[in-house]
Amino acid sequence: MTNSQKKDEEKKSVAPIVTAAVIGAVIGAAIGFVVTTGTSGDEAPIKVKNGSLHIELLHSKQKFKDKNSGNPKKEFEINSNGGAHGSDEFEVFFAASGSQTGCAVRHAVGKTVEVVTNSPNANNVKITAPGNKTQIVAEKDLELDQQAERILTYGTLGTNQVYVSAIYVRDGSGTAIATCTLSGYDPELHVVLLDK
Repeated sequence: MTNSQKKDEEKKSVAPIVTAAVIGAVIGAAIGFVVTTGTSGDEAPIKVKNGSLHIELLHSKQKFKDKNSGNPKKEFEINSNGGAHGSDEFEVFFAASGSQTGCAVRHAVGKTVEVVTNSPNANNVKITAPGNKTQIVAEKDLELDQQAERILTYGTLGTNQVYVSAIYVRDGSGTAIATCTLSGYDPELHVVLLDK
């Protein structure tokens, strides 16, 4: 192998690491900008992380609350003291480990974000903002962290446990405009939902 070929191989092996770092920096900067300036409306950004179903509000003063729809633990909204989402759409950023080839999408905009967990304990959670108020509706019960009230979870973390297996960003007609499918537990998965 020539020196030129070796340099090309080194560049190829570093490219996924650089890509992940750039994506992480962009997501971090976007969250920081929105949280500190409040330009996305009154509701905080939402993050799905850790490869499990772990949904977190990124603002210490806002909390999830039961929607009082008759489906406790399945339907939530954000208690933002009368505030609203800036629109009925979400701008969604994805970051997953390089081994997750089904999650090549890095950014999308849509009206519904659907998060699905693996079988046999599959749960389907839809995040929408009708009337510019974020709503979270799950097929199965979600656990609300009773201390902070900013975190919703389903199942336990880790390999051979519950993990996010797919994320769909859908337009107003329900058509998937972006899909991120995961072949297994990915501790590096982060999905951030911002106001559009």
